Amino acid sequence: MAKSSIPASISLLSSLAIHLDKINHLFSPLSTEFHHLKEIVKNNKSFSDSETFFESEHLITYLQCLMLAGMSMKDGIFVPALKQYKEKDGTVLITWNSQVQDKFTFGAIDDNFLRYFHYYRNKIFKVSQSQYPLPITILCKIRDQLASDYEILLHVKKKIAPLLKSKHELLTFFNKTQDRDIFFIIMSCLPAEGINALFINIQQYFPRDLKVKSHNGHMINVLSLFQSPSTDIFYLMEKIHVYFDLYFSGTKPIIREITKSKTKEFMKSQLTNDVFFAQTQQNLESLLNSQINVRIQLFQLLLRHLKKLELKP
Repeated sequence: MAKSSIPASISLLSSLAIHLDKINHLFSPLSTEFHHLKEIVKNNKSFSDSETFFESEHLITYLQCLMLAGMSMKDGIFVPALKQYKEKDGTVLITWNSQVQDKFTFGAIDDNFLRYFHYYRNKIFKVSQSQYPLPITILCKIRDQLASDYEILLHVKKKIAPLLKSKHELLTFFNKTQDRDIFFIIMSCLPAEGINALFINIQQYFPRDLKVKSHNGHMINVLSLFQSPSTDIFYLMEKIHVYFDLYFSGTKPIIREITKSKTKEFMKSQLTNDVFFAQTQQNLESLLNSQINVRIQLFQLLLRHLKKLELKP
């Protein structure tokens, strides 16, 4: 299957926006379907106990959208747990980093969706079994996840803002003990040629036999991975993940210190280049708008709505 040129995290958010817009009336407490939803949540242990739920494409879509929102920051804003997200004619195909594939259609409850629901609960919330097929408690777990993710987003936005102001602010960041999430975001926003140059430069200081486990579970030689430039964004992201593990390694202290010191030297030299800094700044601003601010607004909307449902603890 060919890879999409659009990152899975962006495809997921785009899909969410489209389908939430189709059920926007449900977010009004005055709507009939909001009343139905509130009654279902109040009087049932499982969505499967309600005929009203099964008869409403809008209510089913609401649950599916909430589930997507709940997984939209799994392990970070780039959602590394999600290898691929594709939608065609209302049907979604998800490929997880475990190689498991899930499929469901918006507005429909079928075997595909039930399989996805079961795997989702285990993957996102570590819940493997329930006495109910579609337990109402999933809403509480999603609500709590969204509330936690929302706080993380506010923290990230607060941390990124100063880095957009000047070269000095960005350079100072590399002199400090970095926040892992912010560091990964910054590295992902460097110009592609800059990231390649960093990897090519840094690999010469590593032992030739240095190997690490990739996010796919394969052992790979770091020098072989880093010594050639990459233009494919997905392959580049894989390299960043490996680099990230080296930078924060708890088992390879010497490699960790080499990675940190050489990164600081490299960034100091590169950020003197106005074009390099301008491109990094532009990428950070783009990420702030497309990944951070969009999620903040979305999570605010969903958390307000879930509060109106008066979910039981």
